[in-house]
Amino acid sequence: MYIDRASTRFMLRVLTQMVVASSLWALPARGIAADNCAWIVEPTSNFFFNGRLGTGDTVRVVLSFRNCKATGTWFDSVTFEDFAAQGSLDSDHAVSLTLKDSSGHVVATVDGNFEPDYLDLTGNVSGVNPYHGQEVHLKLERWWNGTDADVVESTGIADLSVFNEATLRFWRGVRDHDAETVSACIRYPLPATIHEESQSPRTINVTDAEMLKERYDEIFNAHLREAILRRLPRHLIWGHESSTIRLGESIGEMVLFDPKGQVVALP
Repeated sequence: MYIDRASTRFMLRVLTQMVVASSLWALPARGIAADNCAWIVEPTSNFFFNGRLGTGDTVRVVLSFRNCKATGTWFDSVTFEDFAAQGSLDSDHAVSLTLKDSSGHVVATVDGNFEPDYLDLTGNVSGVNPYHGQEVHLKLERWWNGTDADVVESTGIADLSVFNEATLRFWRGVRDHDAETVSACIRYPLPATIHEESQSPRTINVTDAEMLKERYDEIFNAHLREAILRRLPRHLIWGHESSTIRLGESIGEMVLFDPKGQVVALP
């Protein structure tokens, strides 16, 4: 199942009210038990979050909720390392997550609260530097009951680690305003739609790396750069074109990659 953010608020309110109402009916008169997490909607799905740390670094998180437990992965632009996330929830929408590196060492702890409509998360990070003392703000982008393996199979990605490395190279190039690096991450010709404030979108066909570099500031303008940098290329989903994988959710704020991680379109 896939639900976009535009539908999330309505669905969360309706389903949460239904589940909470049935839970209250079944509970004894003394009230809600401390371990009641009925406010979690679609507990068999994976929840995809994007956000920022207090320093402005981008964070990409995927969480699965089972009973009053949360498990998943955390990836950010501070160290570009995948951390395992594990924690607990309570009936007041609070969450505590522990982040561990590939060796099983605790890197940080996140203590925060989910906003009840969108399940956006605001919290504080403690642990080792450079994480200690930072705030984190995560927005729920979508939820879906599939996994990276489903995307790999359906799009033809031969090696997910190679794909992730290639897409991250492109992301870093955009962040650093490095036209040389970005131009090397593209499969030409590249259809690129340019979106600018108060102007109608226009599409150009970028024939080669030299043309990309010449028109770089026009193509990767402030609007597209900000859209790209709001999300990290991890745990992506298929695009609207065959055998593509997308970063972003909306036209004008999206990048399409091929199974090798090369950019093939900027819709």
